[in-house]
Amino acid sequence: MMPKKAKLILLISGVGLTSTAALSTIVYTTTPEQKKFKFVIDNNAKPNIQNEDVDLSKSKVSAFDYNLPKKEKKIVQPDPKPIVEPPKVLVDPIIKNPEKPKPQPIPEPEPIPEPKPQPVPEPQPVPIIPPKDEPKKPLKIKKKIKHGDIEFEADLEVIPDREYDVSDIDKGITNRIPYIAEVTPDVTNVSNGASAANIKKTLGRATTKAKEIGAHFNNDYGYGAALSNDNKTIEEKQAYINADGNAPDHFGNLW
Repeated sequence: MMPKKAKLILLISGVGLTSTAALSTIVYTTTPEQKKFKFVIDNNAKPNIQNEDVDLSKSKVSAFDYNLPKKEKKIVQPDPKPIVEPPKVLVDPIIKNPEKPKPQPIPEPEPIPEPKPQPVPEPQPVPIIPPKDEPKKPLKIKKKIKHGDIEFEADLEVIPDREYDVSDIDKGITNRIPYIAEVTPDVTNVSNGASAANIKKTLGRATTKAKEIGAHFNNDYGYGAALSNDNKTIEEKQAYINADGNAPDHFGNLW
């Protein structure tokens, strides 16, 4: 007697085999008939591959196409071109005996007005400008000048008096006493200063002056004794001269 486990295994195996056989039968019976694959070797076959124009329904699986017939091409009729009517040419109608335009009347020109005579403008009076008085020139004179016993001549230019405008005088804006800017006349030239008489008088006066001031420069007293004393410093000698009020005159006469 078989054990329970062995029965179970046998039952499962039988069911599996039965199911497989049934499924194979169903698939075989429901699958449409197809061409059987057949391998043919033909050394005389020539290739004749022609793109997509051959009928592949009668082809065999091979390296050659066995001169398969071409598919019938459908002739596609082109669309009819639309009929284009030629453009219509418009011809102007010919008018026989056209009416001539009536002549327009020529307008008469307007009369040109005569120019009116313009009055001649009267000439404007030209203002009369009174001539200005020329300024007075300085008066040139010669004058003898005496300085001590020396006489010489000088050329002088005397400044003329100030002139006032009549309008200023009428307005009363002039000075009551005329203003004089320059009092002394201008000296333009000096002559006769080196005459023989003046030279003689100058030498005589210089000699007399030297005798008068010589006493002040004696070595025994006065400026001579002070300046020739070697025991005195320069500051002491300068102090002696500054203390004498007549020193500027005495020293000035030396020149």
